[in-house]
Formats: sequence, structure tokens, C-alpha cells
Amino acid sequence: MISACLDARRITNNPSWSRQARRVFRWFVGQNHLRLPLYDPSTGGCRDGLHEARINENQGAESTLSFLLSLLEIKLSERAISVAGMPARQPPAEVVARCLVSARTPLVVLSRFVVRRVAVLSVARSDHIAGGT
Repeated sequence: MISACLDARRITNNPSWSRQARRVFRWFVGQNHLRLPLYDPSTGGCRDGLHEARINENQGAESTLSFLLSLLEIKLSERAISVAGMPARQPPAEVVARCLVSARTPLVVLSRFVVRRVAVLSVARSDHIAGGT
């Protein structure tokens, strides 16, 4: 949903699509029917979903990656829009390329985080399997 909103923003240059993407993203951080965040900053993970009256406490790789990719997409979009001197209708590939050139790009931070998170999850899963539980 976030990708679709941001694609619509890039195609139409209508800022309301950016607002809609941020609204959709806020579902991860508590703007959902339970008013509870799925993202857990203490673990860096994202819970697997919502039941009718409770959160699913599992923090699978797919959910965590969905959260992180959504966050990355939002941040790259915001950065692309705010890059000084950027024409409003610049082709998306060029916008993204200019964003990624920066040493402080969220992609660098995110990729390091994802590698660490996947390693931790892999070790935990290996321990779980080896322990027979």
C-alpha cells in the first residue's frame, strides 16, 4: 500500500499521496484498530499482525522486513522531495540515485541493521532447532 501511494506521488506529483503513505505507515506504530504498535524498538522487530483483540506476539523476518522496507521507502521519498534544487518532476530513478549517493542514506543504516537482525534471528532459530523445542 505504501509503495502504491508513493508511486502515485511520483507519477502525479500530488503531495496528498505522500500524506496517505505516511498514514498507512503509522499502522505499524499504533494507528490501528487496537491502538498498539506492531514495531518493537527494544528488539528492532515487528510483530506478525493483529488479531481481533490482541497483537500476534511473533516477530518473524517477513514482518520485520516489511516494516523496515516501508520505513526506508518513506524516508527515501521524503529525502527525494526535500533535496535542494530537485525539479518537481524528476524521473524516479534519478531521484533515488541522488538519494543513495549520500553517505548518510537510510539505506546504509537499514542494510546494516537488517544484516544484524537476520543474523540474530538465524542464531535464535538454530538454537531453537538444536534444542528440539
